[in-house]
Amino acid sequence: MYLKSRRFWLTATLIAVVCGISICVGLIIWNYIDLYVIPFQPSSSGAMPQDAEWVFMADDRIVSTPVITDSLAILRTPHSILAIDAGTGKKIWETESISASDSKIVKLMIAPVIQDDIVLVSEENSTVSAFSVLTGKRFWKSQELKANPNDIIFFDIESFTVNGDKAYVARSNWGVSAYDLSNGDLLWEVDVPNRTTSFVEADAKCVYLGAAGKIQCLNSDTGELIWEREFNAPISQMYLDGDTLYVALIGEEIRLIALDLDTFTVDWTIGNSDLPNDELFTIIATNDYLYAGGKRLYKISKRDGKILWSSDETGWLETPLAVDSVIVIRNIHHDLYWLDAITGRQIGGLKLQTNSPMNHDPDRSPAVFKDLLLVPFGDNRVFAYKLK
Repeated sequence: MYLKSRRFWLTATLIAVVCGISICVGLIIWNYIDLYVIPFQPSSSGAMPQDAEWVFMADDRIVSTPVITDSLAILRTPHSILAIDAGTGKKIWETESISASDSKIVKLMIAPVIQDDIVLVSEENSTVSAFSVLTGKRFWKSQELKANPNDIIFFDIESFTVNGDKAYVARSNWGVSAYDLSNGDLLWEVDVPNRTTSFVEADAKCVYLGAAGKIQCLNSDTGELIWEREFNAPISQMYLDGDTLYVALIGEEIRLIALDLDTFTVDWTIGNSDLPNDELFTIIATNDYLYAGGKRLYKISKRDGKILWSSDETGWLETPLAVDSVIVIRNIHHDLYWLDAITGRQIGGLKLQTNSPMNHDPDRSPAVFKDLLLVPFGDNRVFAYKLK
């Protein structure tokens, strides 16, 4: 009798364990399907328009924010770069361009950068290429790094920018490289040892490289160091606006600094007490205000650094977009928020497919063309909504 009872309980326990594992596996599979497989439609709420004016469907997943130039929207997929008519969604051209995300399906890419008739994109093996905006013809591709091929994965392109006739590319654990925009020739390269994630901005005077806890100002023609400034914390984002460089820091008493580049003085700072339990990973500027995002979005006066409002907590945010009296911003999950620019109150929203977890920048933020809001849905589609 004892053996039968013991056998019964052992069997019941085994069945319960198997059922529990099956339920967990099922939930994981369902969550994966929900995030990555099911091609559901956007769901609008509040002031967000309900119906799209047009929908564009690429042959592959869109992996960066659309970039608008004249009447075109430039899109990036893991295997190509393409241009569509931003007003109608009609494809104009598409050119093969293998991105670093080809072998990392969930990785998003830095958005292309446009200067005159050139669109600059990052590609596999930490290279950059220049294409014609009008035709998609490849002008040039940079040489691969002189590094062990097995180590190239550690030299990902973190950011790049264009100023005048030069392109500046920052790579993690490598440094910053300057290229002739007309032909792709390497003009100079500066190694920044023992650094990881890096950011680059440029103006007519200087190339600003931010890596770990240091900002360096490099001569744009030669790469020679002009000045540098140490911080006591890693840099999470930089944004150049005129003669002011805004620097976001991680984990210290000071979270945001406005650095006057003419006088090399700090105009103002925002401390940890003003941003409790939050860190900033995205920054944009309008005429009078900054919009900086972490787990909340903050509207900040450029004049004195005063925080005018903060949004409700939304989860990690991507790059905000200021459109008249509305701020449009998405998080790394399913949500795109439509915020009142005066109060920060949510007045509408849109349900999308998820972005890559913990991927703050680069991102797949919306873009604006005239009265249309172009929204990457999360798969291979872009939806265009009327703003008014």
